[in-house]
Amino acid sequence: MLVDSLLKLSSKAVAKGLEIDFYKNYDVSLEPPLSDNVFKELTKITQNCSLVIAKKTGLKLNLSSFDHTSFACTEEDLQNLYLHDIRSLVIHLSLKSFKCRFVSDKECQMICRSFPNLTCLEVSCFNMKSLNEIHRLTNLQTLILYCNSFNPWDGSEVLFKLPNLRILEVPVSHNFFKNLSLCHGTFPSLRFIECKRSDINEAQLRQLIAQHPSLEAISVLKTPCERIDFSDLPITVFNMTTFESTMNTLCYKLDERSLDWDRVNELLGRLEELFGNKDVRGFEEDDFLKTMMKVTQKILRLSPRGIQMEKCLVAYFKRFFPDQSMTEILQNLDPKDPLLIERRWAAQTVLRFFPEE
Repeated sequence: MLVDSLLKLSSKAVAKGLEIDFYKNYDVSLEPPLSDNVFKELTKITQNCSLVIAKKTGLKLNLSSFDHTSFACTEEDLQNLYLHDIRSLVIHLSLKSFKCRFVSDKECQMICRSFPNLTCLEVSCFNMKSLNEIHRLTNLQTLILYCNSFNPWDGSEVLFKLPNLRILEVPVSHNFFKNLSLCHGTFPSLRFIECKRSDINEAQLRQLIAQHPSLEAISVLKTPCERIDFSDLPITVFNMTTFESTMNTLCYKLDERSLDWDRVNELLGRLEELFGNKDVRGFEEDDFLKTMMKVTQKILRLSPRGIQMEKCLVAYFKRFFPDQSMTEILQNLDPKDPLLIERRWAAQTVLRFFPEE
């Protein structure tokens, strides 16, 4: 704790010095984590990104990531990045992650040329011409193309030149997967694809999986594939079709850094609905109850909402403990049952929200 406090205080002090150009006559280089913390503190007190990325600041930062969506970044700033050659890049501004929005073709090409060692790139609202230099990013592992509409035959095959790409996210997109299906090539290392709110269809999804044996999972929430059963496929498909796929999707969403409670409640509502079906293939009581406990922990930490989760538990008890009240279920639990703790917790949780007279 003391070390963390000292790091925060020193980062604020150095950032303040950068703001007033205190280091202009110095030649100092900072390494992570101090450099990352200084950069973070600087963006809190000023919108002038040029203080960090100009060629001569007196203070040289080696940043593990560069996200310009939270502060102003002009074309001149990006030009300053472009003017660094590969040797000075390592000394002045060494980047592994870059995130930007509304960049021009020229600016995106500058990024690809200037930072060949990037492992993560996120670009929003662009066209594929912007990425005609992306083949330079041979170390790229994560590519996020957010909120884009792709034109037919727009050169999507250039993405196949990324030999180490493992994660491809194309949310809120139009025509991307259609164009990709018309290209010749594959991603040799691809593990995961995020497709939420895109227009991917069943034929395109099956073609993707057939062409990429390395693929392990694909997320298709809010797409035409959201309610299609893909249980015959050899990978995990995150959607809301079967009990198993919905549970997998719920666990996936719970592990996200930024929790989408509306989506979690929608998934819980889908599980409640599926308990009413004749077929609940994929239901594993142990996994289900432990996941509900995880949901409760998230609720206590992050959100006051929880009624949908309790409704889901009510549906579970109605399915597997028919014609019994929660009080009767608690009284009749077998003390030798391996799921005694989980079942008792579930019944007690329901009673807290829906007390019986």
